[in-house]
Amino acid sequence: MAMIKCPECGKEVSDKAAVCPNCAYPIQALKPDGVCQIKMTALQRGAFGGKQKAFMWANGKLVWEGLVGQIAEVFFNGPTSVEIQYKMSAMYYGGKCSGIIDPSKGKKYSVHTRQGVMKTVMELQRVDFIDAD
Repeated sequence: MAMIKCPECGKEVSDKAAVCPNCAYPIQALKPDGVCQIKMTALQRGAFGGKQKAFMWANGKLVWEGLVGQIAEVFFNGPTSVEIQYKMSAMYYGGKCSGIIDPSKGKKYSVHTRQGVMKTVMELQRVDFIDAD
C-alpha cells in the first residue's frame, strides 16, 4: 500500500481507497492512468531468491516493500525518480539502482540484475511485458 496525495484536497490517502476519506474525491478513478508495475527480478540462478527483501523509494519516501521476485504495483501521477534496493540482511547488501518511472511512456518496468564483483549490478528498464518467471 502506498500513500498518495488527493488531487482535490491535498491530504494523504491510501492508493487502495475508493474515495478520499476527507473530501470523497474518487481515488480509484486515478489508478488506471498512473499505476505502474515493476518486476523485482532475482539474480539468475536464484542467488538469494525470495528471501531477499526489495525496497522502493520515491522522493525520499518508502513507497513499496516486498521480496525479490514479486511485482510491485505503485501509483505515479507523473515522471518520478525512484531508487530500488535489494537487501538480504544487515550483513549482506544486495545492490541498488535508480531511474525515472514515467507512466505516460510505459507502465511496465523491470529491474534487471547480474552478479558483479562483490555486489549485485542492477538496472531499471522499461519493458513491453512482464513475465511471471
